[in-house]
Amino acid sequence: MKTEGEELEGVLRSALERPTGVALGVAIPVPAFTVLIACGDSDDEVRVAAAAMLREFTRDGRPPGRIIVLLPPGGDGESDRRRATELRAELGIPVIAHDPERSPCYVAGHGPARVALEFDDELREAEAVVLVAGPCRDSDGRWRPPLSALVPGMLSGGTRRALEAAGLDRRGAWDELRREMAEMVPVDYALLWWRSADGAWRARSGSDVGTLLDPSAHRG
Repeated sequence: MKTEGEELEGVLRSALERPTGVALGVAIPVPAFTVLIACGDSDDEVRVAAAAMLREFTRDGRPPGRIIVLLPPGGDGESDRRRATELRAELGIPVIAHDPERSPCYVAGHGPARVALEFDDELREAEAVVLVAGPCRDSDGRWRPPLSALVPGMLSGGTRRALEAAGLDRRGAWDELRREMAEMVPVDYALLWWRSADGAWRARSGSDVGTLLDPSAHRG
C-alpha cells in the first residue's frame, strides 16, 4: 500500500504532465533564474511537492543552480530556519525562510493609502516565479488561498504593520490586496494540490495561473 507521500507524489506528477496553459519550458525559458514559493499544511507535503517541481525543472536540462526556494513564515524565526535547512538538505538547492522582520526586502510599488509594498529581496532578482502551494488554514481554521504564500507571505513586517494601521488587513480586504500586489510580483507557473470531498489528493499545474487560482478549480 502506498504512503500518503507516495500518493501525493503520483498525483503531482500526473498534474505536471498535463499542465493548464503552455508547457513549462515555454512559460519559463532556460536558464531563467527562478524562485519557487512553497507552502503547505505540513513539511512533508512541501517537501514532496517542491521535489516534484524541481524534477520537472531539471528534466529539460535546467541547471539547479538557477533555482531557489522561498518559504513563507509558518512559526517563529528559528523553527522556520530549521525547516529551510532540512528542506535544503533534501533538495540540494538553496532554501530560504522569509523572515518579515529580518529578511532584506525591496519596494515593489505602492498600494492603497500609498502604503509601500515591500517584498522579499530574492523576488527582485527573479526572472520567473513559481507558486508551489497546498491547503493551508488560518489559526481560526478557515482555508487560506494559495496566493497567500506570496501575499502576505512574502511581505515585510513594516508593510504588514502599515496595512494594519491603514485598516487594510481585514479579511475582506485581503483578496483585493492580493490581486493588486500580485500584479507587482507576477506568478509565471503554479503547482497546486488539495484534498477532494472524499479525501483523495487532487492537483493541477500550469502557466494559466489565474484559472488555477480560481477557488472553483479546487472542487472535487
